[in-house]
Amino acid sequence: MKNASIKKYFGNTPKSSIETPSSSSHANENNNKRSREEVEVSEYEIVGDPTLRKPINDYSINIREEVRRRYITKGACQPKAHNFPKTQICGQLRKFQKTWFDRFCWLEYSASKDAAFSLWCYLFPTGNRHGDEVFINHGFRNWKKAFENFRDHEGGQNSRHNHARVQFELFKDQRHNLDNVLSQKFKQDEIVYRVRLTAVVDVIRFLSKQGLAFRGHDESISSNSRGNFLELATLYCERNDEVNKAFNSKSYGNNQLTSPKIQKEIVNACAAEVRKIIVNEIKDKFFSILIDESRDCSIKEQMAVVLRYVDDVGEVIERFVGVVGGMLPTLVHHL
Repeated sequence: MKNASIKKYFGNTPKSSIETPSSSSHANENNNKRSREEVEVSEYEIVGDPTLRKPINDYSINIREEVRRRYITKGACQPKAHNFPKTQICGQLRKFQKTWFDRFCWLEYSASKDAAFSLWCYLFPTGNRHGDEVFINHGFRNWKKAFENFRDHEGGQNSRHNHARVQFELFKDQRHNLDNVLSQKFKQDEIVYRVRLTAVVDVIRFLSKQGLAFRGHDESISSNSRGNFLELATLYCERNDEVNKAFNSKSYGNNQLTSPKIQKEIVNACAAEVRKIIVNEIKDKFFSILIDESRDCSIKEQMAVVLRYVDDVGEVIERFVGVVGGMLPTLVHHL
């Protein structure tokens, strides 16, 4: 039988996985590049001059908080030693005053455009009103009444600038930020869950490899022998403090990962991975199917299925792929 026949039993391979090595390599490189761009922030992304910055909402949502964090760490662009140029406004030469930096901590100056911007409104834009756009995208350049315009931009309690200020301060106070507290709690729960899941998978892999039964006749807490799975999991906890804490941590009853249903799901997942490895090992080689049928005490048919083939070094390999019930059509559907 050829590769087309083995696909009949194990399902068709997705188109992307049978592309030429070169096209697959280019696709993987492009995907990896896009993934890196979505989760990594380059040092060149953090620009001091407000005019040259990319709008905050143009960043991927995956890295937007990191961009904000870096700009906050860098601080507002306030070049106090800069020689501010003079501009003819209403018949008089006027220029940006460095003393404004002391009064308005959010104020930024762009040397390339000779314009003023708002760091808070840039990091946390809350609207597209004309006045806000000036301090975010275009830049403010009317130095005649600059101080009054800066005060007007700040506005009252419900102004967009004030909303941006509140978000700015909450973002800086990460320890007491509710979103951050919840995020940290979820991360800690995820770590505990991974430790618990890894321990359960280790126990299941051991029992499966040794061909041992999982369940016990009496799995109650008062039982002296609760079955191989629970007893081995208990021994694992006694030998490993981290696993013990994970199993004894406060978690919902359906999150302990010790129920028979969860055991079967993990076993089936392991079996599926093993079958994938066997199929990839056979590839387009010739193979044969060995089937041994038997009946249990309830006269229910069960078939043990084995694939036989020759590997790359000429050795005959036999791989057991599962036990299924019913006739051959059921076998084909199962595989």
